[in-house]
Amino acid sequence: MLNVLKATGKLEPFSEEKLHRSIDRAGIPKDIAANIIAHVKTKLYDNIPTYEITGPARGFALKMLEINRDRLLRSIEV
Repeated sequence: MLNVLKATGKLEPFSEEKLHRSIDRAGIPKDIAANIIAHVKTKLYDNIPTYEITGPARGFALKMLEINRDRLLRSIEV
């Protein structure tokens, strides 16, 4: 099991559920949330600092939201 290094210096096991709750609280649609979690899981390594999880998660979320926004705008163009 992989551990996460918290800002306090404490190590705790990586929790996909905690990541999912965080993404959910941010209001990210569920289909995008699944992509974000899959992306983050490819970046994990033992004793990873939390900022190396949250930073890429935010960046990937913004990219996915932008792609979906662009698709929506193209679909309603006349």
